[in-house]
Amino acid sequence: MVVYRCLLRSLGEAGEIEPETDGMLTEYGIDTSEFAEEVFHVIISVAVVIKWHHTELLMFSRDNIA
Repeated sequence: MVVYRCLLRSLGEAGEIEPETDGMLTEYGIDTSEFAEEVFHVIISVAVVIKWHHTELLMFSRDNIA
């Protein structure tokens, strides 16, 4: 059996965490795009129902939550 591979894009240097993580996510077809605005509304709605309270530190330490 012969396996053919092609380079889709350059992610960075081997051994660095972010490029290696991006490589694994790309390899397995994981969608890494930003969440739609509707997702945040659902999360907030669920948090209210289950009385979950986040800390400001958690909220503002995330890159994808503004």
